[in-house]
Amino acid sequence: MINQLLLVGVIKKMPMFDKMMDNNEFIVEVKRNYKNVEGVFEKDCFRCHLWVAISKKISLNCKEGDVVAIKGRLVDNEGKCDILAEQVVLLNKVS
Repeated sequence: MINQLLLVGVIKKMPMFDKMMDNNEFIVEVKRNYKNVEGVFEKDCFRCHLWVAISKKISLNCKEGDVVAIKGRLVDNEGKCDILAEQVVLLNKVS
C-alpha cells in the first residue's frame, strides 16, 4: 500500500519556525477542480506539518501568497487527516 500525495496550492499561513519543536506547520489553500452551483471555484485549506529543516527553508524563502508544490503523506492526527510534508518546492514567488 502506498500513502503518497502531491499538492499544489497557495501558502495562507507561514510556519512559525521553532528549532526546538520536532515539526512545525503551515496552511496551504488549494482550489477545487470544479465550480459550485453559483459557478465559483471553492477552495480547501490543509494543515501541513513540516520537519524543522523544511520549515526553516520555507520561512527563509517563502511568504504568504506564494505557490508551492508539496510531496508528502497523510497522517491521522486524533481523528483528523493532516499532511506530513516531505518535500516543498516554491513554484512562483509573489513580489
